[in-house]
Amino acid sequence: MNHNILESVMDALSPDFVKEAHTFHRKRTIGKILTVAASFALFCAVSAPLLLTSLDVQAAYHFLYSVSPQIAQTLKPIQKSCVDNGIKMEVLSAKIKEHEAKILLSLQDLTENRIDETTDLFDSYSIHSPHDSSASCSKIGFEEKTKTTTFLVTIQSKGIIEGDKITFSLHKFLSNKQEFHAPLDILISPSSLPQTKSVTLRGMSNMDWTDCYRVLDLDKAEGYSPVNGVTLLGQGIVDETLRIQVHYSDILKTDNHGTVSLVSPTGEKIRCLGSLSFWDEEHSGSFEEYLFSIPNSWEGYSLYGDFYTCSSLTQGNWQITFPLNE
Repeated sequence: MNHNILESVMDALSPDFVKEAHTFHRKRTIGKILTVAASFALFCAVSAPLLLTSLDVQAAYHFLYSVSPQIAQTLKPIQKSCVDNGIKMEVLSAKIKEHEAKILLSLQDLTENRIDETTDLFDSYSIHSPHDSSASCSKIGFEEKTKTTTFLVTIQSKGIIEGDKITFSLHKFLSNKQEFHAPLDILISPSSLPQTKSVTLRGMSNMDWTDCYRVLDLDKAEGYSPVNGVTLLGQGIVDETLRIQVHYSDILKTDNHGTVSLVSPTGEKIRCLGSLSFWDEEHSGSFEEYLFSIPNSWEGYSLYGDFYTCSSLTQGNWQITFPLNE
């Protein structure tokens, strides 16, 4: 924390505010260490909204939010729209009914054509509210003339009340998403078994579980690419399952993903039993290995692909804060 900012905040504290903060913590009895931490965060944030333009105070706000969301959201100044990187984010309405809040917000490109009917927030948004809650966000419309897309945010919490302030933040979004659904130019055949390698797959937190699996060891340079960003590497048999391996490139910027189905001689589409995913060497792309039961006969089997790719990632720092109304 910058010393000058902290000093100016300390000077700005009024005795009444200190008394109010002390009463708040005494009523909640949250423990000596947590009380000290919350009080320090209050000192850093009390001169809002002026100091909230500082990166140091923004860090203090996030710290305070982790200690006391109610106070953090109370101190957050209302800002119903913001513009960054030529993109405007704005709250259109924010209504609350019983324990559910519905919020309409929009994204508009003011300078280019980076917003379209496929725009996806790429799970890069965050929602801060004064109470524990669950939330979801879905796209509900796009207006080509104004290059504006609209999203509906739904928040559910028993604690939310009229007048509560909500903060919605966004750091990046995807556009120009494309879909590919077509037969793949590859026949399934009992070819010689490719080499295999062992990979270690971890849980999402890298802590929950750790298992080692055998997967196909194939050369990316020899693969077949039905669409940009997706490469079908080949097939083989591992641990008594037929494996089809696909490489999705640059997934952290494009969200390239999909699935592969087996097609029988009669045209029946057979979905995979499951799949294994693991990073490529650069940790920018993902290998996906689709598992199938081994056919009794290889004659006439082929593959079908369903892939989703993207060629436009827009990054920025958008944040709006607004109250809820009945």
